[in-house]
Amino acid sequence: MRRLIGLMLWLVPALVQAQPLPGLPWQQHYALTTSVWPGRCGLLQLRLEEVAAGQVRAEAQLRFVGLAGWLSGQRRQHYISWLRWRDGDAPRGLAHYQQVELWRKGRLLRYGWLWQRTDDGARLLAQRQWQGVVVEQRQLPADAATQTDLLSLLAWLVWHGPPPGVAPLRTRLVDPAGTIAVQLARPTPAAPLQLRFERPPLTLGCDALELRLDAAGRPVAGRLLRPWHGLPLHFELVPIRPGEGL
Repeated sequence: MRRLIGLMLWLVPALVQAQPLPGLPWQQHYALTTSVWPGRCGLLQLRLEEVAAGQVRAEAQLRFVGLAGWLSGQRRQHYISWLRWRDGDAPRGLAHYQQVELWRKGRLLRYGWLWQRTDDGARLLAQRQWQGVVVEQRQLPADAATQTDLLSLLAWLVWHGPPPGVAPLRTRLVDPAGTIAVQLARPTPAAPLQLRFERPPLTLGCDALELRLDAAGRPVAGRLLRPWHGLPLHFELVPIRPGEGL
């Protein structure tokens, strides 16, 4: 994992003319709960940091615990995105890595994807990994209207925040099976921000996400709707003490 992160940082070019981004690093921890059973079913950590002038690294880690952890094979999910940020522009995803780790029949399984934008910005070179070995390579479309991945989209929302009232906006996410249409809506400042996916993004397994935002536009709570494997788990995100559990 350390070698992979080092490689990706080497692949992402430095932008020496960009201005430093204020307010970074930003980090928040959350506990995941559900009405199906009492107590926590998972832990989530989000982090944004500037790794070079104008370059942001966004990271999300999710771990299922308790009964949910047992049912999911002690499932862990790890996402890292590298973005280029310039004043007045939306962030541009440069590379993305995601991995799922779980126990199945006494064996630890690791699988995921790694992709990187080409120099011309028109494509992403993607690698599918299984147990640390590249088992497939393909090219993915990546025009200006397509977000590199869901974490990049969330990083943009966390950093800039949506307007107080958001009429339905539409974007697309990169996905190895083909791009995914996303609709964002927030009828009033007090309403949660709603993200509805044409189909579940890779490894997330839900078709809608709601985020409740604070005055700065950063998420303090939310729900994953109709999530992974069809189980009736509507997760509630509740802040917990930094450093707890992950």
